[in-house]
Amino acid sequence: MRITTMSAKMSNSTSSPMTAGSSGTAAGRGSGRATSFVPELQSMMFALGDARRPLHETAALVEDIVHTQLINLLHQAADVTLLRGARVISPEDIIFLMRKDKKKLCRLLKYMQFRDYKSKILKTIDDEEPLESETPKQKLNNDNVSHPSSEVFK
Repeated sequence: MRITTMSAKMSNSTSSPMTAGSSGTAAGRGSGRATSFVPELQSMMFALGDARRPLHETAALVEDIVHTQLINLLHQAADVTLLRGARVISPEDIIFLMRKDKKKLCRLLKYMQFRDYKSKILKTIDDEEPLESETPKQKLNNDNVSHPSSEVFK
């Protein structure tokens, strides 16, 4: 019974946020058309074991489902934000919503750690001014010599 109701909801084109927003602006950018991630989804589906060229309709359905779930998550996060008296959604609001699903929470936290780590690396790369006389290999060797843990490798 539930599957029938779910498929009836999915086949109803007016309930989809992707099709409902096609007449107005897409994602608030004023472009007039929605961004489609169907080619990326088809590549991901193939990488995860689907056919070499998954059906366009299947990828469009997956995109629609993910978009709907993301919209719902953001609405719930906005409600949580209002409850705590803030004006903007913070990462803590999303974490609060995912607190009961340990797998999703672990994936989110792992993603956030990698994102922070990447931004720190990029910041240090931008902050460091390489000397013109040094090649990247020489700079790498000099960094290893001056590092305290390099004593172990001697």
